[in-house]
Amino acid sequence: MIKNDECSILGEVINFENIYELMNVEEKNTLVILEEKINNFLLGYYKNFERLTIRELEELNNFLNIIIKKFIEEKRTLLVNILLIHFQNIPSSFINVKLKDNIFYIEEIKKFFLSILDLSSYLKKCKNDNSEKINSLITSIINFLNLFLVDTLKLIGSNVYKDFYIRIIIDSRILEIFNNLYFDQELENEKIIHSLLLLTEFKEFDDEICKCDIIKLFINLLSTNIYTNYLIIQIIINVVNRNIKIIKLLIHDEIELINNILEKIYISIKRECYDFTCINLLKLFSYIIEGNCFDKLIFFDEHYYLNNSGIIFFSTLYNIIEHIRSLIKFHNIMNILEEKNELFYDFICILFCVLRNLIELIINPHKKIIFRSINENSDENKKYKVNVEKEKKMLHLLCFDIINGVNSSSLTEIIDCTTLTEKIIKKIQNMKDKNMHNKYLYVKYLESLFYISLNNERVSKETLKENFIINIEENFYKINKDTKHKNLKNLELDNLLKLYYFGIINIFVKNNLTSEIILPFVNYVILEELKRKNFLLQNELYYLVFLQFLNIIIINNLYEFRKFIENDLLEDLLKIFKISSFHLKIMILKILIQWVEKKVILEEIKNYLNKNKMIFKVLLEFWKEIQNMNNGIRNLNLEINELNNIRSIIYYIFKILTNNFTKGLNYFSKNEEFLYYFRCIMIFEEKSILDIYNSIMNQTNTKELVVLENDKLILNGKIEKCKAKIENIEKKFHIIINLKDKKNINNLENFYNYVRGQHE
Repeated sequence: MIKNDECSILGEVINFENIYELMNVEEKNTLVILEEKINNFLLGYYKNFERLTIRELEELNNFLNIIIKKFIEEKRTLLVNILLIHFQNIPSSFINVKLKDNIFYIEEIKKFFLSILDLSSYLKKCKNDNSEKINSLITSIINFLNLFLVDTLKLIGSNVYKDFYIRIIIDSRILEIFNNLYFDQELENEKIIHSLLLLTEFKEFDDEICKCDIIKLFINLLSTNIYTNYLIIQIIINVVNRNIKIIKLLIHDEIELINNILEKIYISIKRECYDFTCINLLKLFSYIIEGNCFDKLIFFDEHYYLNNSGIIFFSTLYNIIEHIRSLIKFHNIMNILEEKNELFYDFICILFCVLRNLIELIINPHKKIIFRSINENSDENKKYKVNVEKEKKMLHLLCFDIINGVNSSSLTEIIDCTTLTEKIIKKIQNMKDKNMHNKYLYVKYLESLFYISLNNERVSKETLKENFIINIEENFYKINKDTKHKNLKNLELDNLLKLYYFGIINIFVKNNLTSEIILPFVNYVILEELKRKNFLLQNELYYLVFLQFLNIIIINNLYEFRKFIENDLLEDLLKIFKISSFHLKIMILKILIQWVEKKVILEEIKNYLNKNKMIFKVLLEFWKEIQNMNNGIRNLNLEINELNNIRSIIYYIFKILTNNFTKGLNYFSKNEEFLYYFRCIMIFEEKSILDIYNSIMNQTNTKELVVLENDKLILNGKIEKCKAKIENIEKKFHIIINLKDKKNINNLENFYNYVRGQHE
């Protein structure tokens, strides 16, 4: 509430109501007195200011409208001075939040800012007048809006009436006001840039910012030779980081933009100027690459013929890399980090990230790639002394990411993998100190060794020697035995170490099935992991490697299957199967079909089934899960053919284990649900064939497929034959159900013998 809404000067009373009438005075001396009275009134009004009520805001809006209207029409100095006093003194916190739910109050707030928008539109036309008063007025408007945004965005950031203030900023069209007032006044432009930077910290304003012509202007600046303030680039980064595709909508020539960004970076580093502008340009370039949003970036495609723009792109990028390479070649990298300003380290890290992502794009031009963010490697906003170990660690990690990217692709020939692997193994063997900094590097060495060996069988055979594997096994044992409490970082690193240790051993085992050094490890790890289970279920990649390892060991009889059953490990595997993810269940299923196809293992499983029917139970439950997916109860976006392939594996496992569906029928008859799904499994093959025949028949009936009449008759005969087989199976099952209900055990057993006889 305003404590004193009147100010008595020279015997006259001035308030918002009578200002309108006094504005029509023509006499010069009277105008001077009037200006003084109005200015003193405004000064007194804002001095005693509290939050505005609806009535007070309405009066203020009426006052502003008449002043602005007269100023636009008459351009009198008096009016400029009054507006100056107003914008220089009105507090930025004039909104009374207690009235936030009053639609009339909100409407008056919008009117207040819209009057400023009208004024800014006129001032935009006056930008060439070069009037000191006009420039002062522009400055005062920008200062007021800047203060208003700082205060309001603090409240939004603190979640204080967040939705209300966001709506006010958007509806007030403040960005349009800035757009009108952004011209050749460096100091004022910096304030507008600062306000825009604050706004881009909030995703809620993205749509409004992207519509704003200033953003287009900022992006277009990047396509010119004009120096670009680092804050302008940061504004663009803040917007495109959340919506990279917006660049494509805001510029005319994408490749020209990206080439100009690279050129600006190259010019900057040639001058040894690794400042915030250079860093932000490189960041923006990285985001563009990560977003892969330019059609013309198709020049990453091997079939694309490079035009002049593409040549410039690679040439400038090469120049940047070569300049940094030369710098590092003639000076120790750690000395450079210590000598240069702290932003040089940021530049190097971001450049490595860019190279890593470019390699991903070149290797996989048609795939959707999820890039790791550059932000995690950049510390430009932190003030710190150069930490040699930290810098060394980060650069090493990024180098390994690049190496791993190449070694996970078809481009392995560009690296001498044998020499590289030998160097990595030597480093691993020499790294005894496992402090936190070295531990990161140690993990990365192992990761690279794992990926190189995984994708290069020849290299792994040549370089993974028994002595090294024995050392890896010992390290694996140590991690497994170390059960003391660890902090999160140490735990994560140990989990990665365990994964890569095991992965490397698995590769060695595949290449050296007759090596005796692997047998103790085989006995230990199978028993340990299947009994403990926890790590398998927590780490999916480790789980996958373990299943591959287990299958190799069982198939090649490096662990007797009888022993596998006696130690209850088959039962443990089935228990893990029940709580595994869908695609891991499929992998175990594919392993089971390989086992039952091996005669020695099949005999052991059949003996196991005489005592324990857990395999049947687990597979029937999985069949039910697939059936539910097929019925739309769950949707994993799996094609029908994929589901049928999985069902066919279950079908063949049952067919083998039940001796062509003639044994174990008593088990299924005890449970109606099991009996139903077992029946579905039994008829699966015939049903699948029938579906194919029916599909062909439908195509012939609709003339999609033309066949001879005789062939159509043959097809019809096959359909009838399939139906008869299915009906026969159905009939047998009805007899089983009826006999079970009568509990006539002798008759039921006689029928089982009859069914077996039919299949023999």
